[in-house]
Amino acid sequence: MSRKSIPIDYPEEEIVRRREAALKRMLATPPKPHSEMKLGKSKDKVSKKKATASDSGQVE
Repeated sequence: MSRKSIPIDYPEEEIVRRREAALKRMLATPPKPHSEMKLGKSKDKVSKKKATASDSGQVE
């Protein structure tokens, strides 16, 4: 479909129908855990090592 064949002015009913459908899709989509969104090395291992060392009184 070419860009020129897409109508610009939709009837009010069509706008409402599309908006409601988009909201239903958004609300039905399960959230993605933050850990899955992160890229690269995990900083949890580094921060756990520092926390363990500081808890035991050791200085790095």
